[in-house]
Amino acid sequence: MALNIPNVIAFLVVLFLVLGAYYTKVLTVDEGENKRVKMLKRILVFMVIIGFVHIYSLTAQQNQTQIQLLLITFFAVVLNIYSVYRSTKKCGYPKLYVIQLSLFTALITIVVAGILWYSTFNNLFGFMVLQEDSEITEAVRDVFDSKEIDRNLGLYEDSSDCPIPDEPEGTNPDYDAEMNALHTTDLDRFNACLEREIRADLEDQ
Repeated sequence: MALNIPNVIAFLVVLFLVLGAYYTKVLTVDEGENKRVKMLKRILVFMVIIGFVHIYSLTAQQNQTQIQLLLITFFAVVLNIYSVYRSTKKCGYPKLYVIQLSLFTALITIVVAGILWYSTFNNLFGFMVLQEDSEITEAVRDVFDSKEIDRNLGLYEDSSDCPIPDEPEGTNPDYDAEMNALHTTDLDRFNACLEREIRADLEDQ
């Protein structure tokens, strides 16, 4: 996989412009803080976030749903803890209270993520269904999801008394009349005979 040099250069130029504008126009420091050190910390956080998003994109390309949910949960927990810390930083709350609040929000996030995780891979109320019913439902789902059809599977297997097809021509000149009569008197048998004829035609290509 070769690098797209023009795109890489354009990305770096835009990145430096954005970081420069953020450093000069947006970033503020409190008294006693070093602006360069604070900017360096922000760059490190930005790199961590970019790395996390890159890992997530790799798992998304490989359809690894469980790892994706795990990464999203981890990111949500970290983001909640950071939000609590950031929101209470200048409020003068005791550190123990901030820690308790962070742990509580993290617990809520993990519980909600656990419910969503279970619902993604299972039926939310599946534990209320008997195992036999669950197996029947799964079997029916497999049948409908299957892309292979048994060529010998038919609604009406017994079609031995069907009219003999007029093949080659002249073998049974009354075939059409017999099929029309069967269509009128016994539609189920007519469908079975028609199905058998179609299968025979398919086998003979």
